[in-house]
Amino acid sequence: MTPPSIILAGSVIFWGWQTGLLIPAVIMASVLAVSPWLTLRWEFSTSDFNRISDLCVVVFLGILVYVFASNRSTPVVLVVLQWLPLCFFPLIASQTYSTRGEIDISSLFLLSRRKGAGEEKKRSKTINLTYPYFALCLLSASCANVRTKGFYLGLLLLCAWALLTVRPRRNYLITWATAFLLAGSAGYVGHLWLHRLQGTVEDKAIAWFGRFRQEEPLQGTKTAMGDLGSLKLSDRILFRVKMDSRPASSLLLREGSYNAYRSSTWFAVKSNFKPLLPEKDERSWNLRTAGGEVDHSEQKLGTGPKPTLTVSTYLKRNKGILKLPMGSLCLEELPVLTVEQNQYGTVKVMDGPGLINYRVHYGSNASIDSKPTEADLLVPSEEEKGVEETVAELGLIAYSPEEITARVAAYFRKNFSYSLTLRGASEKGTALEDFLRASRSGHCEYFATATVLLLRKLKVPARYATGYAVYEFSDLEKTFVVRQRHAHAWALVYLGGRWQDFDTTPATWMEAEEQAAGKWLGLADLWSWCAYSLSKWRWGETRGGVARHLSWLLVPLIILFAWRVYAKKRVARTRRKQEKREARVLSGVDSEFYLVMERLGEFGFVRNPGETLSHLLARMEESQPPSLSIEPLHSILKLHYRYRFDPRGISPSERSALRSEVNVWLEDNRM
Repeated sequence: MTPPSIILAGSVIFWGWQTGLLIPAVIMASVLAVSPWLTLRWEFSTSDFNRISDLCVVVFLGILVYVFASNRSTPVVLVVLQWLPLCFFPLIASQTYSTRGEIDISSLFLLSRRKGAGEEKKRSKTINLTYPYFALCLLSASCANVRTKGFYLGLLLLCAWALLTVRPRRNYLITWATAFLLAGSAGYVGHLWLHRLQGTVEDKAIAWFGRFRQEEPLQGTKTAMGDLGSLKLSDRILFRVKMDSRPASSLLLREGSYNAYRSSTWFAVKSNFKPLLPEKDERSWNLRTAGGEVDHSEQKLGTGPKPTLTVSTYLKRNKGILKLPMGSLCLEELPVLTVEQNQYGTVKVMDGPGLINYRVHYGSNASIDSKPTEADLLVPSEEEKGVEETVAELGLIAYSPEEITARVAAYFRKNFSYSLTLRGASEKGTALEDFLRASRSGHCEYFATATVLLLRKLKVPARYATGYAVYEFSDLEKTFVVRQRHAHAWALVYLGGRWQDFDTTPATWMEAEEQAAGKWLGLADLWSWCAYSLSKWRWGETRGGVARHLSWLLVPLIILFAWRVYAKKRVARTRRKQEKREARVLSGVDSEFYLVMERLGEFGFVRNPGETLSHLLARMEESQPPSLSIEPLHSILKLHYRYRFDPRGISPSERSALRSEVNVWLEDNRM
């Protein structure tokens, strides 16, 4: 049975609503919905359906290649499934407006066409794609990243609408509706239960496997301290930063911070990432302060203007770490699904597009880093000797934390130099000890590590931070560009009740990095800018990116398809409807057996709702009415069933026998 076209159109609208393709969905639904009121149909041959099917496959493969090459936000399979109703719409539209109302099943399979090409063609098997396309729309809608109660409610309404058209009339509507609501409610509750069960099983599995490994830091960064050679970083532009005005000095954007040092590696011990909830626009996120709460008060306009900056960066495989200045509290225009933050101020995002542009409000006195712990005062035993000797040289035991930081900064500025040369491991001590007591030359990782451990020895809480320095302005792009060689490390110091950036690396490090730039930097920057401009168009400044334009690429194909259809032979649909109506009138409804049913009603034997004629005769035999002969009715009923429902019908002699047997029975069984 074919569902009404309006139901199929409703499923298309539902698909477009869930996937964000509402405009093409409205056009597609309109084409399907108006079909009952159009009087023309086209005579498509099997070859025509083959070509239309091939067209759909070409569109599908094109979308598959595009999504595979460009998508980085969600699994490719889920994205492709969302586009399937659009890919195969020409096929369902051609079936809807064809005189046959069905298509040859071989049109869907290339191998079936080849197999039957050299054989004698038998009666072709046809299929109606209406219900499969209806199910495809629901499946594609469920693959979108929308998991709201509205989705499940819409799904139930569409299913109820479709099932209502094939509901057996012998069942009461209230009984059917109650059963459907119970099934729908059980499905929703079962979904929630399975979701919770999955979370519980995953937690138990992680806890069980955790018993078989030693407790280790969850996050770490290996330094180049102790390596041999020369520190070389690429000129490749990693991200771009727009600011309200040019800063007087470089701006530090942090990616992560660490609190434990061991063997030239910094660790974030027991890093605990927790998800953040978005604001109502689903693109703004308030970060947690050091106390663990989301700070909303400082985001109000009444607290005064705050500096802002916008970062444009790529996400690899739909996830990444955000670059944030100290004092960040609010993120805006961040097109991702998941944002998580740990207690060390690191913010990671997941399920985003290939290029994101987010705005950061910062400059507050609040901090998103957790308050100091005992770990922020620990100095590893392997570094005790070198650190103690330096502390003794400084003589800062009796000074305040503010004075200590000022003198430590001056100490490194006057007595140390920046170098990209890696001296290798020292025979007399660790690489850091050699840096403090002998070479007094190194890159930013040496300065940051030495600063953190010195401050800790002087009872000032400190952590190690990594990120990038923003200082190079591009006249080509009219914005700040940050290259891979702008990666930097510095210290975080806890002063005045909050964490602050504390960079003791000599400012000459920027000049040294610039001198190491490649000869073809200008050409490489031009290429990078072109690629960035293309990425901006592809991913878009708003949700959807180029995907929201991709559906319009189907317009030329639709025009070509419409032109081919217009050239086909058109047949008036009104005559075909009249022929169907006449066929229905002559399909056994004039059977004389209905006269028998009237006579049985006169004797008090009325057919119950849902009761078959065979059951009615069996019920009459059990009551054994003396005035009725029931035995002849069995042969009469068999002829009636064949006349009424057998597509081949009955022969003229059998038709005459049915008429005569009924007349005889009526004469023998009078009131």
